[in-house]
Amino acid sequence: MRYSTSGVLAAALLTLAPSLAPSLASAQTMLYIGGSGGSTEKLFKELIIPPFEARTGTKVTYVPGNSTDILAKITAQKGKQELSFAVIDDGPMYQAVGQGLCAPLEDSAVLKEVYPNARMVGDKSIGIGFIATGLAYNKDIINRNGLRIHDPHSSPGHSCGFDWERRDGRCANRYR
Repeated sequence: MRYSTSGVLAAALLTLAPSLAPSLASAQTMLYIGGSGGSTEKLFKELIIPPFEARTGTKVTYVPGNSTDILAKITAQKGKQELSFAVIDDGPMYQAVGQGLCAPLEDSAVLKEVYPNARMVGDKSIGIGFIATGLAYNKDIINRNGLRIHDPHSSPGHSCGFDWERRDGRCANRYR
């Protein structure tokens, strides 16, 4: 069975939101969530926020923006945060934690259910999507252009990544 990223996100947040509701809602009657626009915003507004509001009585406002926009907002609001929480990419999240913008996760029953690898950056954020990237290439084009593919698994101690080098020794593209 194939799952879409937004479907997995919805399932994760629908599972977490009601469990987090008592601690979040008791402190606030209004929550502001920062996250991506487009289909993610639609998902939140149609499938996640209404049941959360119905269950907790807490009003939720979704603030759309890309991850760097959200990071800029919380950076500008340092010390007087308007966003209750943000759903952003890991790079901006590491920056937010590094700038002291994120509080430690409160110990709760629901957080005990989170996979240890999903608890990130000094326990100040939770990963909700983990992605693997693979490299595909056309062998005929590689050969026709005189390139060779270095397999990092064939060289013990070699760092991961691919070296694409011309057979005459000049580097065409190098990633490590």
